[in-house]
Formats: sequence, structure tokens, C-alpha cells
Amino acid sequence: MNIKGITKWNKMTLKNSYMFRLVMEKNNLCKPLIERVLGIKIKSLSYVEPEKSFEAKLRTKGIRLDLFVIDEDGVAYDIEMQMDNSYKKFLGKRSRYYVSLMDNGALKKDEPYSHLRKSYVIFICTFDPFGKGLAKYTFNAICNEDHSLVLDDGVTRVFINTEGDRHRISRELANLLGYISTGDVTDDYTRQLDEWS
Repeated sequence: MNIKGITKWNKMTLKNSYMFRLVMEKNNLCKPLIERVLGIKIKSLSYVEPEKSFEAKLRTKGIRLDLFVIDEDGVAYDIEMQMDNSYKKFLGKRSRYYVSLMDNGALKKDEPYSHLRKSYVIFICTFDPFGKGLAKYTFNAICNEDHSLVLDDGVTRVFINTEGDRHRISRELANLLGYISTGDVTDDYTRQLDEWS
């Protein structure tokens, strides 16, 4: 690698999709990211694959996920680093399509729908995808007539805004977003990320 290449490599941050995939393919770095974003605890990850491709049928669009993860309980996670805001008005439909292809073939012929795994689609955006200033937007299927009624379809979509208001999220998530945004190391986890990126 020449000097120019080394300089370019050294300037890469977690925002860079290649660097993001390279760092997040390590279980000990990926698991805490998911836990911070979703506010959950995961026993362990059983499968992590960067640039996972899901091929659709002939003449239909396939996808390549930045990071596809399955935990010990069979829950699936798609994690995307999104820096280009020119497609932000299509993020909802894009996340819908990603879930549909992740589910395609997830059940065997006579398997009941109850065996369909829970899925999370997480977009980490370096911009505000919805213009409301929030650091985290979480979507589940809610009944329009009664907001206390949530459709139990097992799908959650989360959009992170690294530039959003961090007062309404956990300190751990705020530290992560600060690191992605500015590179500031503020805790042990962001220190580990910094060592790898």
C-alpha cells in the first residue's frame, strides 16, 4: 500500500460502509452495538455476515445487506450504515423490501407461521431521515384506530440519526452516536471501536 493509500485508510471512520462492515463482523463489537441501539440484552450471536446477499427470483431485485446477524435465539438483524440522504424518502419502502427478502424461504413447506423469526432492520443514518430531530425512530405495526394495539408480526424497524437530540436516549447509545458522528471516545465500547477503526 502506498503513502496515499495508507493516509486514505487512516482517515476512514465507522461511517465508511467498508470500515463499518470490517469492524462489525467481530462478534464482540457487533453485539454491544445491537444492544445499545435496541436497548436489549442478547445472549450471543450465532451468525454474522457482512455484505449478505439475498437473491430474488428471476427478473426481481435482489439485495446486499451491509451486515446480517442472527442471535442465539434465531432473531435476525439487518444493520445498514447510511450516509447518502438522497434516498431518505424511500427508506421505509427499502426497509420493507429488506424484511420481505430476509423472510423469503425462512419457513419450510409445512412449518407454521409461529416459527417465523423476529426481525430487526436498523439503519444508522448520518442525517435525520424524518426531519423531527430525534436520535432514534422505532417503527412497529400499530392499529390506526387504537394505538395501544400493536400487530405482533415480529418486525421492528429502527432508524438512527447520529445528529439527533441525544437527551431522550440511553447514555450508552448517545456515546455510540457521538463516536460515529465525531470520533470522540467516551466509554470502553467506543474505545474498542476506535482501536479497530
